Amino acid sequence: MATFEEELRFCVGQAGMTPKSLAEKLGIHVTQVHKWGNGTTTPRRGTVERLLGAMGSDESACDRLLVAGGFLPRGVEERLLENPTLVRFVRRVPLGWVPRLLAELEKREDDGQT
Repeated sequence: MATFEEELRFCVGQAGMTPKSLAEKLGIHVTQVHKWGNGTTTPRRGTVERLLGAMGSDESACDRLLVAGGFLPRGVEERLLENPTLVRFVRRVPLGWVPRLLAELEKREDDGQT
C-alpha cells in the first residue's frame, strides 16, 4: 500500500499541477503542501476532500488517497451505517486491511452478491 505522500505526489502529477499551483488553488501556503508531500503532516479528511476536488481526481484516486491518509473511502461510511455487523467488524480491522476489504466488496458487487 502506498503512503499518503506517494499518493499525493501521484495525484498532483496526474492533475498536471505543481505543489505551488495546488496551494494557490486551495488558498494555502505552498509550505503546507510540501509538508503533506514529504510526510511531515497529514491533512484532515475535509482537507483531503478539498485537495481531491482541486485536483479533479477520479474516484479511484480519491479512494486511494483517502485510504493512504487513514480515512475510509467515499461511500463506505454509508454502507457501514446500514449494517451494524459490518460496523463492528471494521472497527476491529487494522487499517492496512481496508484495501483488501474494499476489493472483496467490489468483487461481491461485480458478482451480484450484495
